[in-house]
Amino acid sequence: DGHVLVHSAAAKVFLDASRMYATHTLPIVVLPSRALVYRFLLAPTALPVSQMCQILYQYRLQLQLLKGTFGVSLEGGGGVLLQKDLDEVNRFIMDFCNCLWRRKAC
Repeated sequence: DGHVLVHSAAAKVFLDASRMYATHTLPIVVLPSRALVYRFLLAPTALPVSQMCQILYQYRLQLQLLKGTFGVSLEGGGGVLLQKDLDEVNRFIMDFCNCLWRRKAC
């Protein structure tokens, strides 16, 4: 399952990454992998679940801000596609809601 310190370190990295545009005006989006997101969701303690909820919330805000600034898609050195990333974050959020509140499988 992974140690709480590993979860916390990974959460810190992605929380910082989720704030790149707001903090440094860098239009870079690096989403956590599906495996990491679901590992946090299915963790045996509430802390990783809470941390990933915060991370997904920050990514959603960041992507909406970027979309408002650059439009639907932003292509550059990293080939960032905002709508694709926004859809992925929305899927993660829906999976969290389904699993935590509606008792549906992910």
